[in-house]
Amino acid sequence: MRRFVVSAVVAVTVGALGPAAEANDHSGTLEPAEMTDALIEVEDLPPLDFPGFVEWQNEPLETPSPVGRCNGPNADARALRTGSSTHGNVAFVTNPPGVGAAEAIYVFPSSRKASTFVVRSKAAALSCTTTEISDPVTGNVTTIAASRLPTMPIGDQRFAIQDRTTRTLAGQSPLEPERWVADVAYVRENNAVIVIGAGGSEVDPPTFDSIVARAWFRLKLAAS
Repeated sequence: MRRFVVSAVVAVTVGALGPAAEANDHSGTLEPAEMTDALIEVEDLPPLDFPGFVEWQNEPLETPSPVGRCNGPNADARALRTGSSTHGNVAFVTNPPGVGAAEAIYVFPSSRKASTFVVRSKAAALSCTTTEISDPVTGNVTTIAASRLPTMPIGDQRFAIQDRTTRTLAGQSPLEPERWVADVAYVRENNAVIVIGAGGSEVDPPTFDSIVARAWFRLKLAAS
């Protein structure tokens, strides 16, 4: 099973935005030093209903592709351009392998800048719901088709998508690509934005919702 990397798909964003952001009054603001406490941990992830499931385990992070949907900037680059100076990442995989989960949190100097990041991410997705990404470093070719997912009414802004991805490795026959499914949600709380994903095998909606809700709860708790 390929390791699931949130940063490889966070440029893909389709969904409904929540209320417009207001100026940051520093109430519930996430500070860079609180990043570690805000990221989800193994115990936050629910057990999965697939044969042989034992547990979730931490997974080493992969370096994301520098390009996003339609060969535009990925989420890291988009966040940097919007003013984010701090972000954190964490990744997990099931034992036995079958499903992966990952989270990125971007911290901005104000809720307005965080909202701008969400709006730009949505715009990137709406302008390109199907894309082919050619990695200039590895030569791998990734094709992503996105569809909308419903979202829970949490956070100040939110949206979610499902990506169905095929990836052909450099030198590999295009008739034998890797295939996986990933559900990805963006949730903004004040000046911070969570990008949380789960994929590999399909994850049922209630399970994905529970992962997103727990990630949001940890963020609020860390910023309180």
